[in-house]
Amino acid sequence: MTSLLQSLGDHVSGLDEAAFDRLLDARPDVCAALGLDEAEGATEVSVSAAASALSDVDGAFFALARLPLPHVYVVAVLVAGRESVRVDGRRAPRVRESRQAEWAQVAAEFGMLFAVAHYADLAEVRAGLCGTDGSRGQVVDQIVEELVDLALVWPEQGRLRLHDALAGSFNVDVVLDGFDAGAVLSGPPVVETVAYQGPDPADSARACALAALEEVERLLAVVAAEPVALLKAGGVGAREMKRLGKVARIDAARVRLWLHLGEAAGLIGAGEGEVMATALYDEWSAAEPPQRFLILVNGWFGMDAFPLAAGLGGGRVPAPLAAAAFLGPASMVRPAVLAVLRAAPVGRTPAAKSLEAGAAWNLPLMLGFGEAGSAVACSCGEVHDEFDDEPWIDPAFAVAQVLAEAEVLGVVVAGALAPWFRFDVADLASGDVGEDAIAPIVEALGSVLPPAVSEVRLQGDLTAVASGLPSAALAGLLDGCARRESSGAAAVWRFSDASIRAFLDGGGDAEGLLSRLKGCSVTGTLPQVLEYLVKDAARVHGLVDVIAATVVLVAADERLASEIEANRALGSLALRRVAPTVLVSAAGPVAALDALRFAGYAPSAHQADGAVMVTRAVGQRLRVDAG
Repeated sequence: MTSLLQSLGDHVSGLDEAAFDRLLDARPDVCAALGLDEAEGATEVSVSAAASALSDVDGAFFALARLPLPHVYVVAVLVAGRESVRVDGRRAPRVRESRQAEWAQVAAEFGMLFAVAHYADLAEVRAGLCGTDGSRGQVVDQIVEELVDLALVWPEQGRLRLHDALAGSFNVDVVLDGFDAGAVLSGPPVVETVAYQGPDPADSARACALAALEEVERLLAVVAAEPVALLKAGGVGAREMKRLGKVARIDAARVRLWLHLGEAAGLIGAGEGEVMATALYDEWSAAEPPQRFLILVNGWFGMDAFPLAAGLGGGRVPAPLAAAAFLGPASMVRPAVLAVLRAAPVGRTPAAKSLEAGAAWNLPLMLGFGEAGSAVACSCGEVHDEFDDEPWIDPAFAVAQVLAEAEVLGVVVAGALAPWFRFDVADLASGDVGEDAIAPIVEALGSVLPPAVSEVRLQGDLTAVASGLPSAALAGLLDGCARRESSGAAAVWRFSDASIRAFLDGGGDAEGLLSRLKGCSVTGTLPQVLEYLVKDAARVHGLVDVIAATVVLVAADERLASEIEANRALGSLALRRVAPTVLVSAAGPVAALDALRFAGYAPSAHQADGAVMVTRAVGQRLRVDAG
């Protein structure tokens, strides 16, 4: 008998390139451990490194937790009928360093002082599950092949070797006592549906998707312009949330959702006590709407949180992006729910209880067994460290959160899957979005999100109207010189004296603004009233100049001012001439006086109110009582 690590090494070394690629495709956690963005082929990874990553107990258990009920049921049968053989002199399963002490305690309590190999006889299991039913036997064989692709089981010496994670942390009684093999292996439960009752699904989905994309763009633009401070305990505080909502014109619930979505999509990230935009944000903002929205939907599948929830267990709502706001199984729940929605015929909506039952069938270890009889437990009935931080989720709660988020994104309309989203979401859910998977998705999104517009209609009432979702460059220009009055499919901006003045205050110039506005005008011309507005604002802008300076030097005449400005001994003051006899410096008054005296001048000094500034030293005295 061999240890888990050695057995996995022997199994991996015997795989051909196609089989190893399937293994990496099925186990993104292994790809992450090996430093791979996606499957790169067996020749790119050493056998020992792959075996070490596959031996991780947590990774194997989470791979099991994502499986549907038939797979979990077959695993339960394999575990129940296993033969355990002690492997003397071999090490126990590898676990994370932070959990070594806890694992050692559990191993001591259950007598796991030596490494143990677990085996199952597939022929016996197949006979017990299927009997003479050939079709059911094919189902079992297919499930076992998929379990092998996941490296949860693999052939060894004519039997199936079970991963230690299956035998050590799986309560098989809950599964085997609660379900019949025939019912489980015959397929998913029938989804009960009702007639769709709601607005036109295509129009409603389009409006929601456009609004969602536009809101995310506005919020992330605010974050990109000014990083968001994090609380010392982590997360975005109420003050910053209020600021973001006010500037981006988005309510608090949506700010929370978009922050989590932006983080999950890799567009923003936390670092050095603040949240800021990433390099991917710049590429994202320059892409076409379908590509931008695809990145958001892909991030939504991987988002480990339910941002719209009012606090788990009725507790206090954690700050957005705080550690307490994340819930690992959330990313598993979304594809489980959407798969049931996709199974419903067009024009029909899944009934609430049927939707919950279908989601639980797709994700039984997270949704299907209930807190009292959780299958995420050891055979002793205790829930151990693998899932202490990943609780069982109430199906009704999970389904409600997924539907709420999906309706905001335009993925679901009135409880039914949007027409444009009726493609297989398996690639998005797994995070593996290759070129073959992207093409049909982008094509579907193209009918909902037309290409961004780069031109607007400039009107005589000082408004600019975009007949579609504005491009990032157009939105940046108009947001900087006008006030946005509406968003979505037809965005409207209004120019005013205040908005033009704000543009000029930001360092812009009138001629450049007029040229850029003319370039993005549908007609190639500007309304006369807009041209007058910009030129009038520029004419009076800067007539009064406020200069930031620490000291002001006033010379008796222009000749003396020119001499001081040219004096190389005063270079440390970095003097700037702002009037014929006036110079300013960022240096302090004392430094300026010392430099001028060192250069041979005899300056006087005054306070801002005109009072003489005393620069001589005043001796200190000890205060004593008169008595």
